[in-house]
Amino acid sequence: QVMCVFTGADNEISTNENSMPEPIIDEETLLNLLSKISPTIVPPLFGAFQPNSKASLHHVCPVLSTILACQGESVYGVLNQSNHSVKKNMEAMLNYVHIPDVSALLINIVCPNSAKAPKPIQ
Repeated sequence: QVMCVFTGADNEISTNENSMPEPIIDEETLLNLLSKISPTIVPPLFGAFQPNSKASLHHVCPVLSTILACQGESVYGVLNQSNHSVKKNMEAMLNYVHIPDVSALLINIVCPNSAKAPKPIQ
């Protein structure tokens, strides 16, 4: 289940254990939005694996994993642009394979039909 929650004017969300905020956007609408924006946001996300990037792989990998699960064609579209693109992006990711989030993402990219990749160890 996907839930998107925005805070009110006071920027507070109820912390009552018995109540969850109501979703303000349904899953179908959210997936439609993702399908429209993912081709635009995926290429810069792969830039996070380049040596000169200052991006947080801890944040980028879960975003790419979610897009891969919902809109895989956007991720594979970036990788499959050319042989150069595959080499550039996959080699850049392999430089960080020791980071659990990166290794889990790589498993999901290389083996898309396998069971879920192992969760990174905290």
